[in-house]
Amino acid sequence: MTKLILPYSLQAFPTEKILKEFKPVRGCYVRGKIELPPGQAELLYASLRNRDSDPLAWQKPTVEVDIRPLIDAIAERMGYDPALLNEGRGETGRADHAWSAYSNESGYPMLIRWQAGAGELLLSIGILAEEELSIAILADAEGLETLLKVHDIVTGIVATEGRTERLSVPVGNTLQVVEVASRPERAYFGPCVTVCLPADRQLSDLRRKEMEKIVGGVPLLIGTEEEVNRGYFDLVGIPRLTPNSLRLELVGPFIGKRMDFGPDEPLSQSLIDLINEAGVSRTWKEFERTAAEQAYAGFDANAWHELLDKEKLDCELSERRLKLEELVRRMLPSDEWQGIHRISFSRDFRETPTTHLRGTGPMAKMAEGNLETSADLMEKIERMLLDLCRPPLMAASGEAKPKLQIKGECQLPPLASQYQDTALERKSFEELAKPYASTHRGLPVRVDKRALVWRSSDTEALAVDYFRHPTTGDVHFARLYRAPVPKS
Repeated sequence: MTKLILPYSLQAFPTEKILKEFKPVRGCYVRGKIELPPGQAELLYASLRNRDSDPLAWQKPTVEVDIRPLIDAIAERMGYDPALLNEGRGETGRADHAWSAYSNESGYPMLIRWQAGAGELLLSIGILAEEELSIAILADAEGLETLLKVHDIVTGIVATEGRTERLSVPVGNTLQVVEVASRPERAYFGPCVTVCLPADRQLSDLRRKEMEKIVGGVPLLIGTEEEVNRGYFDLVGIPRLTPNSLRLELVGPFIGKRMDFGPDEPLSQSLIDLINEAGVSRTWKEFERTAAEQAYAGFDANAWHELLDKEKLDCELSERRLKLEELVRRMLPSDEWQGIHRISFSRDFRETPTTHLRGTGPMAKMAEGNLETSADLMEKIERMLLDLCRPPLMAASGEAKPKLQIKGECQLPPLASQYQDTALERKSFEELAKPYASTHRGLPVRVDKRALVWRSSDTEALAVDYFRHPTTGDVHFARLYRAPVPKS
């Protein structure tokens, strides 16, 4: 199979510029099945099933995907040169448009930075579970027109059954036919919009204008009165939708909040904004999923389960594992569909071997002549991470010193040395000598700093490598490990 020649590596992607300047207002993603030659699908599933049980005999399979038909279709719609677009070097054949592709050696996930006139779009193309192709698109206010132009091309990778609903959306001086119905994927949790069609399947002007403002965002279910009410027949207390009425609800493993709007009740602009914000948030999540799927390729599940089994036999390691899980859980929002997460933890951080955390718990110490309990290094590192996650203007900037320093010296009694704390808490921030790459919100970042905490009686500090954007407050924690105590 012919592969695309990708000129730029993921490490060259301008993540800091994107996080600072790119302000998406609409986001959407779709997942479509990759068509494999006859017989290969069964062998693929067999390989994946045997990967953990027989790792020496089975190597992880790879799926090569030819996305040139997708790129060619976009080029034709936008009036680009397909050859230039497939090269991904920034050229499109139009002076005011640019298309730059970034990826690693495997080709996926692929990030595409698309400049369309004054607008900007960001695309992520990745492979999920070895058989699904994921395409996610984010667009800013000026790039929304371009997103709507190619929306039906992107959704074309999804097989549709039966009738589909289309809407003519004003795009510049023309009307663009957009596929509006989009079912939520399996295990989806978040907002969903349901619209009830009249018998003639023609929406009222009010509903049509609202659909134009939210199409391509959250899942949108459209059907006749019988079709949309079919799933609610056994739920007591939920009224039936009538023609041209709309339901905004939170779907998931349980019955969530619901708001119904009659045929003449409009959606407020604030609700439309919230719907689109949710669409942007879930699209960013898809960026993260495709990046995480690639990171999982090198994960040794057997070794991980063996490590967990050994930890269960060690009370200290089991307690440290729970402490690590609690740290991650407390720092991430409980409702993962709400908002854009500016804090992320890598798989390496979440799955830190607890042998690295042995000895980080509280210990006995002498302080002020008393026997006391020292600090827990895991709790101290959590406070440091929380400080790093504050907005930039509020974040601690280290030990600030005045321009004019007035020095002094204490005259202490002879017994003062016995009051000394034998496990005094210390901390330090350093630049990494060898920065490395990781992934935050589905985008490559350069991890170049680390924070350390230790006690004066320790020979090793607890260290965290991290990336922090200087203006947006985005923080990514990449590794948690033990390191030698810095020399004073």
